[in-house]
Amino acid sequence: MSLDIAGKFTQTDPVKILFNVGATLDLSTGGYVPGLKGDMVLCGGLAPINGITGPGNSFKSALMHFIIMTVLDRYKEAMGIEYDTEGTLTLARLIAIATECAPDLVPLLTDMSKFILTDMTQYDGGEFFTLAKELLETRVKGKEKKIETPFHDPITGKPISCYAPLVIGIDSYSLFQSKSVQNMQVNEIGDKSRNMEYMRDGAAKTAMLMELPTLAAKSGSNWLMSAHLGERPQMDPMQPLRKQLAYLKANLKLKNVPEKFMFLTNNLWYMENAGPLLDDQKGPKYPRNSNDSMKGDTDLMVIRIVNLRPKSGPAGVPLHLVVSQRDGILRDMTHFYYIKEVNKDYGFGGHNRGYFLDIYPELTMNRNQVRNNIAIDPKFKRALEITSELCQYYNLNPDIDASLYCTPEQLYTDIKAMGYDWDILLRTRGYWTFDHYTNKIPPLSTLDLINMRAGIYRPWWYDEFVKSNNVAATA
Repeated sequence: MSLDIAGKFTQTDPVKILFNVGATLDLSTGGYVPGLKGDMVLCGGLAPINGITGPGNSFKSALMHFIIMTVLDRYKEAMGIEYDTEGTLTLARLIAIATECAPDLVPLLTDMSKFILTDMTQYDGGEFFTLAKELLETRVKGKEKKIETPFHDPITGKPISCYAPLVIGIDSYSLFQSKSVQNMQVNEIGDKSRNMEYMRDGAAKTAMLMELPTLAAKSGSNWLMSAHLGERPQMDPMQPLRKQLAYLKANLKLKNVPEKFMFLTNNLWYMENAGPLLDDQKGPKYPRNSNDSMKGDTDLMVIRIVNLRPKSGPAGVPLHLVVSQRDGILRDMTHFYYIKEVNKDYGFGGHNRGYFLDIYPELTMNRNQVRNNIAIDPKFKRALEITSELCQYYNLNPDIDASLYCTPEQLYTDIKAMGYDWDILLRTRGYWTFDHYTNKIPPLSTLDLINMRAGIYRPWWYDEFVKSNNVAATA
């Protein structure tokens, strides 16, 4: 007689829900999953447990703020909490960042039912984690209703549901301390008796990390924790240091965090280095406007980042984030930089003094006009996103079927020849939402566009959208 394993155990959801944030972070941490209407939905981005590390001034906090603000903006049911262990973050700073990456969110940041900023002056680390656990346990025990997503179970055909994301940021985990450790800090620095402090600090942080996988999975919470990075001393010059992680130099270590931080995070982003984006005259290479030309202005920076230990994507693949020291991570400039500079004019036509995107040829510009065009033209922003994702998708999937491969120019020409209106296709969104199939902005992933060109998908919303917007339909 065979054992009845199906009657004894409950199978987990076939799709682990990740929340899209853009800026090349989604495809590198996930992939496309079939939706409920024949579409392909991008499942990637923010995972349950996320770490961010790097040296000082490498924009670790900027990445954390960007991710939190984006999730709160795109997923209207989401809530967020940031716990500042260094006592330097202000609500005004978060509003400035949201103004750039999530402008619709700005009025809600002062609504404490949506977002809370707190710090170590209000709670020590242990108190904060205890309160967070109580809140999350209440969510589960209180039977809060889960929300349907556009993902489905291929066996039952039913939509997969999840809790609305509660994003919790701890900046930084290196300085995260419980009261028991703080109370021990009475001896002089260097005193041998302080070794017990470090041991207890490490034990408390390890215990917390061991709880996080189950806590996050059951409660629908998403955790972001930053950690400082520093030099690792070589005690024996005859004995070479062993790497802690494959893509982290052996002479570097994460400071004041336990080893579990490197292995229990679903993604561990390493902010490797940052440098200014300057032109040949040492002014901003991509100025905000005609007045933004001061020599030596280093507001615009580019950061090279690497995912040291992803659970659902490739490790060690470098990405580049464009960041303004004033405004934080710039999503659309990151897409632009990825195709224009990292991938050598991928998807661009024209010449240096006047270029255009192959899928949006109506708009011609030079480098001095790029950021202004991003600010005023949503179709340009969408075209940048599609072109960037197309490039990244092919880079990450080199063995894709030849029938699904195309250049941006071929994508544009062939889809247009099929009768689709690119003006409509650029009025879509590429990220999923809880109201994915009822949202007034229709969904269209980059893989949907590839499949449209191959003749294996037609957007379920297209004909009705054309009719309701009084557009002449030819497709």
